[in-house]
Amino acid sequence: MEITEKKEGESNNKVSITQTIADLSSTATDKEAEDRERQARDLKAGLHPLKHKFVFWYTRRTPGVRTQTSYEDNIKKIVDFSTVEAFWVCYCHLARPSSLPSPTDLHLFKEGIRPLWEDSANCNGGKWIIRFKKAVSGRYWEDLVLALVGDQLDYGDNICWCSTKHSFQ
Repeated sequence: MEITEKKEGESNNKVSITQTIADLSSTATDKEAEDRERQARDLKAGLHPLKHKFVFWYTRRTPGVRTQTSYEDNIKKIVDFSTVEAFWVCYCHLARPSSLPSPTDLHLFKEGIRPLWEDSANCNGGKWIIRFKKAVSGRYWEDLVLALVGDQLDYGDNICWCSTKHSFQ
């Protein structure tokens, strides 16, 4: 942290900005170190670590009913995983989007990113919406999940999450 002497009438922005940058850098370094330690433990245990740890979330809305709960209160964490083996245990037991009641959303986020636009990792981002026929939507959802988890997407480090919006009529 850089500390400068503040003269009367001067702004103290330099100190706070420098401290914020140092905090962010330290947090990123800590996260990277934790990821390396996790991957080393998984390898030692004979598992296949993923580049990122992920979390599946679930949202169910009641059609036509305006609830008093906030979106943040309505979204539920299902499970997290950080190895190939743990992914398949989770994924094999998840209901497929087409079998869920309408309207239901499944979300796959990288760990540490809350499923809210207000999360700092999402606030400057955007989203793509692609609509498929119900008959093929499940296959494309699975392909997208596998590509994100398997780090097979170009610019994958810039992708925070993927989501399926199941609202078929």
